[in-house]
Amino acid sequence: MRRFEQKTPVHRFWEIEQMGAELTFRSGRVGSRAFPDEKEESYRNAAEAKREAERLVKSRLENDWVEIVETPTVTDFEAALVAGDQAQWAVFADRLQAEGDPRGELIALQHSLGKKRDAKKRTLAFVASHEDTFLGALSGHGEQLDLDWRNGYLHAAGLFCDPREASDWSAGDDDDSQVPVEDLLPVLLAHESARFLRVLAVGWPEPGSDCTYEPIVELLRHQVWPKYLDALVLGDFSDSTALSSVARWDEEEWLEEATELDLWPDLRSLAPLTGKVATLRALSVRANLRRLELPTLTKLQSLELHVQHVEQGLVAELLAWKLPALTSLVLDFPHSPSITPADFAQVLHGQRFPNLTRLGLCGLGPRALDAVSLAPMLPKLKVVDLSGNGLGDDEVTGLIAQRASFAHLDKLLLRRNVLSKEASRELKLALPNVDLAHQRTRRQQDRLEQRYDGVME
Repeated sequence: MRRFEQKTPVHRFWEIEQMGAELTFRSGRVGSRAFPDEKEESYRNAAEAKREAERLVKSRLENDWVEIVETPTVTDFEAALVAGDQAQWAVFADRLQAEGDPRGELIALQHSLGKKRDAKKRTLAFVASHEDTFLGALSGHGEQLDLDWRNGYLHAAGLFCDPREASDWSAGDDDDSQVPVEDLLPVLLAHESARFLRVLAVGWPEPGSDCTYEPIVELLRHQVWPKYLDALVLGDFSDSTALSSVARWDEEEWLEEATELDLWPDLRSLAPLTGKVATLRALSVRANLRRLELPTLTKLQSLELHVQHVEQGLVAELLAWKLPALTSLVLDFPHSPSITPADFAQVLHGQRFPNLTRLGLCGLGPRALDAVSLAPMLPKLKVVDLSGNGLGDDEVTGLIAQRASFAHLDKLLLRRNVLSKEASRELKLALPNVDLAHQRTRRQQDRLEQRYDGVME
């Protein structure tokens, strides 16, 4: 029902609503406790009723009546918006635009752009032109944010520092060009733009210092999470991002020189997040993680653990951990000589992860291939990822001999290994489902392994 008010000495209102060929009118004095006057009029058809309604509305607007548009609240539409009802998103956008809210314009813009090539570029440009509305106190920190906008709100948000821009920490210099993620994260989570946030990713936590996620975990423990968050990434950085970071050591002998080695941030355990992660559908951790210390996560569908040096206790936890909904598991352990193929064969016996269809074992060397070959769950898998294991031509012979075990897969990923062109061609003929992109040279692989050895020593 449309409402109009006339602010004369007698502050009156008038309302009109069309239902097919009928118009309903209500009128009265604003603030009066008396019931408003109400009447109905019928017309020959809906078109005639519409014309009469438009005439009456025009007449009142010409006589200083003002249409009152109620400010929409997200809660009025929330259930439909979360369900992805695009018609309701359009209605919500219209009401926001009527109030002059830029978020309504952004929703309409994104709907009009659809999947056009420049959609993201134009979306980010519009957000930048209304930073106060969409980012608030995060304005000015765009170089530390990776934001994905959908329907005018954040769908995914990444916050990070770039360790490559850090000053020489061993000399005691500070780098004030970046803000620690610990300072940005509460601002993001409390902002209206994060109301429908689904994916939160935290990259390098500080500009080259401390190398720990402990403050981030403690902050997340006490912070109110976005209601619909279902994916968390701790350690949203690549190997190459960390290569030029400068490690600071407590041991006296290390303080005399900068140690330019790739050290991942430290994380004792995920136990502080026990009460938070129960609703997650995806969890990814890239850190020097000591223990999981989490209960069974019944909703978790995707788990990625990238750990530079794995302790046996973490493997024991995986052996005891039941994840009934898990469909994707990636274990990336680049420097874990104490872990054997038999250890992983126990983890991958199939009873703990009955619905697993995608498995990744990376950074383990030839042990990864041995572990998958021994895994009882192999026949149930659809995708196996053995990328980044330093597999060479010697392993091709074994793979070809076992091709019957891998032929049922939709995809066998062997990226970033050290296969020669000849061996790659031979393997591709034997297993057409294999993906051999981005092979490294043996020299590149040796330098990478030497770097890890240097860190662990």
